[in-house]
Amino acid sequence: MTLKSKIIYLRKETGFANLVTFTLQSDFNFDVVSFTENEEVYEYLDKTEDFYLFICDGSISLGNAQECFSKFCEKKMNVPYFIVGSDDYISKFKDMGPDLFHRSKFLDEARVKLESYFMQNPLVKVEEYCEVDFKTLSVFDHLQCDVFIKMKSGRFLKIFKEEDAIEQDDIDKYAKKGVHTLFLHKSTAHWILKQIQMNFSSFVDALDRGEQIKVINPNISPAATESRKQDGSCIDEVEETTKKQESCLDEEKPDSEKSFSELIAEIKNEKEALRSKELEQSVDENLGISSDLNSDIQLKVSKALKIMSKNKKAKKRLEKLKVDRNPDQYFKIHVNLLCKITCAIAQVMDWNNDSTLEKLIFVSYMHDITLVDHPHLARIRDLAHFDTLEDSLSEEEQKLFLDHPKEIKKMVLESDESPVDSEKIIYQHHEMASGKGFPSKLQTNRILPLSCLFIVAHDLVDYIIENPKWKLDEYISSNCGKFTGAGFSKIIKKLPELKS
Repeated sequence: MTLKSKIIYLRKETGFANLVTFTLQSDFNFDVVSFTENEEVYEYLDKTEDFYLFICDGSISLGNAQECFSKFCEKKMNVPYFIVGSDDYISKFKDMGPDLFHRSKFLDEARVKLESYFMQNPLVKVEEYCEVDFKTLSVFDHLQCDVFIKMKSGRFLKIFKEEDAIEQDDIDKYAKKGVHTLFLHKSTAHWILKQIQMNFSSFVDALDRGEQIKVINPNISPAATESRKQDGSCIDEVEETTKKQESCLDEEKPDSEKSFSELIAEIKNEKEALRSKELEQSVDENLGISSDLNSDIQLKVSKALKIMSKNKKAKKRLEKLKVDRNPDQYFKIHVNLLCKITCAIAQVMDWNNDSTLEKLIFVSYMHDITLVDHPHLARIRDLAHFDTLEDSLSEEEQKLFLDHPKEIKKMVLESDESPVDSEKIIYQHHEMASGKGFPSKLQTNRILPLSCLFIVAHDLVDYIIENPKWKLDEYISSNCGKFTGAGFSKIIKKLPELKS
């Protein structure tokens, strides 16, 4: 991706500055780095000279503007310097070197200058969506357009529909969640830009009077807008048609009809997805998991999911997992890492025949499946951990956690296609070498070898999730003492070989 040219814009928070910023971003494709105080600019200039234009507007006091220009000259930076303001303001800089612009004529005059300073880069493609901040949109009076935010995955999520009025409360509540930047579709952005260019002087006058700017989108009829207000339908036909899940789950809402909490949950979900990817990469690197093994795991995951989908109870929970918008993605991260680590340990143990790996992957998916809606319960490691949380859990939650090995064992036994002994591993996955596990408080010699492997892998996964900068040596040295007995010792001794 070709980087955008950075420019510095020193200004106070005003409607004028927001209009100018939007135009520079959308029409000229600049990356605008904004500052409101001289000290912030000086600190930035001390760190980098990676910018191609400096703009200071009349919202900055004359004394500060003059001081900033002097500092700029001292650094002898060979980049254009624009000063924008009233006639009286810019006259103080006459014959000193900067390009001067009256604020009401800035866009037209600046365009000529910018075209003389900058060449269009043919490698920079026109983006499908144009960046804009909340405060820029708030200068318009009931602007009719769809507004999006950009997820870390690159997907654009609609948070406002055409008929929605963006109020200060909207700005504040999203700002609290770290959302400051919005996006408009390029066709909408270009239409707004055209309005700004044609009416810039009158827009500036309106902003100076404290008024909002009124513009009417010719592509939206009042009747259509009124109709949308009445029936609450979405803008796009695609979004009006929701897809039903086979499991008869609730229909997923279009982006534009989701509540604020749902949208924030989806943003967090995206962050968790990124975190999951980073953790999986760290496991691949630390344990030397090859691309061949990863490919083999994916094939076996597909097979395990097919088996699970034939079980009605398991299928319902699997479908729920696919469309889960809970920002706590522990369950998904946990399962993905378990699939990798159980198979990696099985390899160094020479237990890596296809049927064993398929069994371990099946168990990785199934062992907590009844807790898919309760990630806080899936996080509980053992009875000691449960005891510390017991008072905060409802009776239903306590029962759900304590009974889940038994309930899932029953579920697995209902299917003739479940891997042999998978129900036993699931039933034993909370047992401990100390004999203080549950549900049976088994001694080590009664825990199956593959159950021992799964218990160790499960413990390592929890360690990795809690310690993203984990090292295998550190895990072994701090945790090997709790895995006593022949079944566990054999596995612990082999763990260092995961690095080779």
